[in-house]
Amino acid sequence: MVAACPDHYLLRGLPDGRQEVVETTGGSPMPSRFLVDYTRTEALTIPVDPRYPIQIAGQAFLDDGLAIGGVRHQFLDRDGTLHALLTVQCPATLPGRLIRQHQWHLAVEFSNWLIAAAPAAATA
Repeated sequence: MVAACPDHYLLRGLPDGRQEVVETTGGSPMPSRFLVDYTRTEALTIPVDPRYPIQIAGQAFLDDGLAIGGVRHQFLDRDGTLHALLTVQCPATLPGRLIRQHQWHLAVEFSNWLIAAAPAAATA
């Protein structure tokens, strides 16, 4: 997962089920570190799209428990073609430039993960 994007420094699951992330989010010049808790979605404002039955959703926190956003990535298999709705919830004060840069980050990482998984998926 780290090799999918040059912005990644660390992506790892923790014993309690959360994911630790260190990456240069949104084109920031410095890496950020946060934790994603996939058991918590109550503060997400990203709507669930009922057309996408599979989702990866969770809130992002700093070590002190401050909620800083979250993710809701939703997926659909339509006649053997994957459709993905990739969304990240960011603080309202985040500049638009960083949000646009993070859209590119998501496009790079997910396309690389899908390309890397294709050979295994073709044999499943």
